[in-house]
Amino acid sequence: MPNDLIAVDATTNPPTVHLYIQFVVDTYAGRLLPCFLSDGSPVQLAGLGVYNHIITEFKQKSHCLGFNIRLHLIQNNNTNTLDSNWLHWRYDTVPNPFELGPYPATPPAPQMRSELDAQGSVVYPQLIRPLIRFYIGDGESLNNDFRFRNLNNPYPIFNENAARNRIALNRATGYSQVIQGFEKYYAGRISFFSRRIRAGYLFTDGPGLLSVTFMHELGHVLGLEDRYIEGIDEATAADNILNYVGRPARSVPPLSRQYINSVLKGGASGPDPDPDYDPQNNLMSSRSYRLSTYQKGIISGALIENEFTTPYVKEDAVVLLSLNGAARRPPGSILPDKPGPNDPVGTCRMTETPYFPSAVEPAPGTGLDRVTFVRPDGTTGNHNAFFRTGPGSPLSLRYDGDTAVLAKLMKGLAPINGVDTWKKIFIQLRP
Repeated sequence: MPNDLIAVDATTNPPTVHLYIQFVVDTYAGRLLPCFLSDGSPVQLAGLGVYNHIITEFKQKSHCLGFNIRLHLIQNNNTNTLDSNWLHWRYDTVPNPFELGPYPATPPAPQMRSELDAQGSVVYPQLIRPLIRFYIGDGESLNNDFRFRNLNNPYPIFNENAARNRIALNRATGYSQVIQGFEKYYAGRISFFSRRIRAGYLFTDGPGLLSVTFMHELGHVLGLEDRYIEGIDEATAADNILNYVGRPARSVPPLSRQYINSVLKGGASGPDPDPDYDPQNNLMSSRSYRLSTYQKGIISGALIENEFTTPYVKEDAVVLLSLNGAARRPPGSILPDKPGPNDPVGTCRMTETPYFPSAVEPAPGTGLDRVTFVRPDGTTGNHNAFFRTGPGSPLSLRYDGDTAVLAKLMKGLAPINGVDTWKKIFIQLRP
């Protein structure tokens, strides 16, 4: 399927990708946002400071993907004009892109941009592409009372205390005030991009470095699909989302090279379409700044990888990584998800995950899907996994794993207003 968000000029070396991305600080003027600096230290920054971290990483490291990527629109840090590359705060006159949910039945009409928006250089002549917005904040516009607002019916104004209180209220009420479809992202502070609404959200208080998170979400804009499976592990950090002692933390084991290629070719036989994919060194699996030859071909062709055809994970599934030490790689062999000698300025970031590459495959005898992991010697082990087997609420689930692991992970969870929050947030994956 063609990717209408980008235009590719293959006559340059490397090829040039043209697109329109606008960053919107999801607050009104004056409120600081919690985030992490490039050295991993927590700070409170104004919107411009957060934007500068993102755009600096993009300018220094986007070449690592093998393309000259141009984010057109006028970049003017002194004004809040609607045609600028970033906005100091959101406009009441601009509809909230998240109003319809992440997968609306009918996508909104795109706001098109043309070469007249560029500054400083000639734009690819055929470039007329939709505007993409990335909101930067701690979730304000994902609240129900931020829907359908305009100049005569403005958005609520949250100062720092009001913003913290809103997050606490949502936590206490099972996220009932979050726009439907975004509960999982809001609760877990999980950044995302929705192609259907041509908008994404970058949580400044989410896990990891926001600049690296944006680079991964940019991969989705460029047409690439995630190459990991959803996982839950125990975290040692204090609970700030759910009522856990040692809350569950989102972890995402990468999908193996063998599995990705078996999906692409529809079976085990035949040459691999993506032979140089490295699960521990890829933008869409481990958040390294590297793409395989196959992925670069998707971008060069302005295509969408596996969209609406054969996704890499056939069913919504979550693996439970708690107490499953066999699925973890030896700690000494892992490049961590933080700056260090592996990521100096001017070089391409390499980050590895703590988990062995995984696969989804039919179990012998039953034919039902199971999730396995592959050790370096080629032997496999089984993940404890949940599978969503049907739509609707209550959710239809199948558990395939050690019940002791499930009991350990569930220990300490208290339902919020009668809602089984763990299932609601971490099992209700994309529709």
